[in-house]
Amino acid sequence: MGKESENGCKDCRCCNLDRYYRGEWYCWSPQVSIFDLLVDPKKCFEGREQKKAVRKKLNKAQRQQVYGKCNGRCAYCGHGLEYRDMQVDHMTPLKIGGADEISNMLPACRSCNHYKSSLDVEGYRQYLAGIHKRLMRDSIPFQVATRFGIVRHMGDGVTFYFERCGKPESEGL
Repeated sequence: MGKESENGCKDCRCCNLDRYYRGEWYCWSPQVSIFDLLVDPKKCFEGREQKKAVRKKLNKAQRQQVYGKCNGRCAYCGHGLEYRDMQVDHMTPLKIGGADEISNMLPACRSCNHYKSSLDVEGYRQYLAGIHKRLMRDSIPFQVATRFGIVRHMGDGVTFYFERCGKPESEGL
């Protein structure tokens, strides 16, 4: 699909912000100036070596400890989770400096873990609070449903399940 640079940066996927325009690769990464027309593969990796953290593998006892933090429910939406379906989420992701410790981990359903992605808890809260505005802006069916009272906006305040049940906070989170 694209070229591979000398350091293995295929299509500049190290920053996931590449663009192919008129036969040239451009990097739109915040670490690289937008005015750098051609991707210098070395620039894409500057400062990333020390930030890249290796996620440790949890044993069964540790996974059960995380699962029990919210009594078998997703820490964000509160949906019931089967143990095998639980995904362990880092409240503060490793990518932005979070610790790879049990105290930084919560059980999450697949959907919440996917949408939270590399956001911290407050970033995820802001993302969820903005969904209504994005739907009103972009979705005609949502606008019509709102107009007819089929859908009603209940407010922008987002309280996660783990905040309502209070259990992880008592463990020092």
